[in-house]
Amino acid sequence: MTNQSTAATTVAPADLKAVVARIEADIALLRMTCDEPISIKLSDKIDIEIRPAQDDDRVLVGRSDWGFTVVNYTTEGLILDVIAEGDIASLHMVNFHRSDLEISSPDDLSSPTE
Repeated sequence: MTNQSTAATTVAPADLKAVVARIEADIALLRMTCDEPISIKLSDKIDIEIRPAQDDDRVLVGRSDWGFTVVNYTTEGLILDVIAEGDIASLHMVNFHRSDLEISSPDDLSSPTE
């Protein structure tokens, strides 16, 4: 008899792609059908909040006893909030303007010439 961790290490790469595709489809279905955010356990201490499709593009990652981090993509850019366990106020917030995140041309990816 094999346990789940042993079975997971023997999955072929093509099968892993199928697993990822199934998870992505299930998340899309969950987002279309849920009315409230739903928490999915990633591990014993980490969970990810899945939000309804009509909500914004915010992702919340929580760690038990530590709090959570909010990654919020807006039309203006990216906002990261770190919120401590049991608190509602942000412990730390960082904003990145959209223009700082976007690639303006393919030349932006090339390394500088010496």
